[in-house]
Amino acid sequence: MARVGRFRFSLERLLSVRRIELTAARAALAQAIASLVAAESDARNRESDERRETAELARARARAAIDVAECLRGERSLERARAAVAAAQRVVALREDAVRAARDGAAAALRATRALERLRERRRDDHAQARRREESKTMDEVASMRSQHSASIPEEHP
Repeated sequence: MARVGRFRFSLERLLSVRRIELTAARAALAQAIASLVAAESDARNRESDERRETAELARARARAAIDVAECLRGERSLERARAAVAAAQRVVALREDAVRAARDGAAAALRATRALERLRERRRDDHAQARRREESKTMDEVASMRSQHSASIPEEHP
């Protein structure tokens, strides 16, 4: 009769590695999101700078005495502000891509971890069922031995 020992999941180390990978993937996702938030904030600041430069240029053009040099400086400043906005928007797009990739990585790590956890639970359930069968067999054998033992003892009549 085979004895059912203590439960041991043969892939426990792999499950531990998957959990570590999941933690790292979640950390990478958090970092990517933080980076995206910073890039979006920078882009908003650049857009605010552009609006300010546009307003200043409009005020310079609206004055009665137009200073051509001031208008040209304003237009150059506005162009720099627009270029900064475009660059900031490109950075935001890159950060969004990084967030998507990190989210996909975290989702894949979560799926791999959950698959191993489900396998572990199934194996634990199988082990518990085997243990119950073993205990049931043992109890049946004990009952059978008691029955045989009591049958072999002659009854005494007074």
